[in-house]
Amino acid sequence: MSRALFNVPECYADGSLGHSYCRGVLAGLLRRVGDCLDHKHSKIVALEEELCEEPSDDFSEESDAIEILNTFAKDGLAFEFVDGDLLLSEVEE
Repeated sequence: MSRALFNVPECYADGSLGHSYCRGVLAGLLRRVGDCLDHKHSKIVALEEELCEEPSDDFSEESDAIEILNTFAKDGLAFEFVDGDLLLSEVEE
């Protein structure tokens, strides 16, 4: 099975809907990753739960989630926050 679960550049979460909404989308994307693995990694499960709680002040949960999601993005694409929106964008080389 290919590790690329995310193949098309698009906006996954509209930041105008709020930071909690974006965190919920990140949690859902992590759940999607976990569902595609043979077994759930405890780090993914814990992070998914943390994203459903009150955010920390340092955006560490969001950064950790994006790092995991990027390992499942097609080569040349990466998740990032741009002006509050969660995007899967082409990476400039």
